[in-house]
This record gives sequence, structure tokens and C-alpha cells, in this order.
Amino acid sequence: TTLMVLNIAAGCTSEILMREWNVDGSWDFLYLPMYSGGKRALGYAFINFVSYAHAAAFYSKWQGRYLSDFRRGRPLNITVAECQGFHENLLHVKQKSAGRL
Repeated sequence: TTLMVLNIAAGCTSEILMREWNVDGSWDFLYLPMYSGGKRALGYAFINFVSYAHAAAFYSKWQGRYLSDFRRGRPLNITVAECQGFHENLLHVKQKSAGRL
């Protein structure tokens, strides 16, 4: 199950998200799109969970909350992503990257 997390602060990085969201085996894919130049986040991220139960637990914990380092602005808003699954997301990111070359 892949979720889209909205309202990610522009100053956020993948490293910050991995620290906040624990690399504990409950998820296997994290993508934080960045503006060209790679210094500022576009404001959303995708995270794929290995099971629906893990996705539901993540939603319960983070919906309407703030990341520790970013308590101003809008709280996180989580929705089901259009693209689902590890392989589908990886392919999607690779295709987007190839289009920028």
C-alpha cells in the first residue's frame, strides 16, 4: 500500500523523513520529490508499506500531525497514492528521472 503524504516542508530531506518514520521494515520505498537543483522539497512524499496494516498504522499516527523539525505551516495530510506497490513506484521514479536527461 502506497501513501502520499502532503504538506511536507520545503526544507525537509529524505534523511529527516527516514529519521522520523523509522527504517524498521514496515515500508520499503520512500520518495521525496525535489525542485530542480535538489535543495527544496516539492511538498509531498510517497511511502510504500509492505502491508495494509502497516500503512493503516502509519496513517493513524501521522495524519494531521507535524514532523518534529517542522511544527509551523500545515499539518501532514495523508492519502492513498495513485501509483501502488514497490516495483510500480520504482519504475515511475526511473521514468521521471529519464525524462529529465
